Amino acid sequence: MENVIQIQSAGKIKKVYVKSGQAVDKGQIMIELE
Repeated sequence: MENVIQIQSAGKIKKVYVKSGQAVDKGQIMIELE
């Protein structure tokens, strides 16, 4: 399961998926731009 964090940046919403129980690393985060 993944935790979904939505942050507003430059008027766009970025969906950041972070694996639960894992540290935040570039290899562990997938960002989708809408």
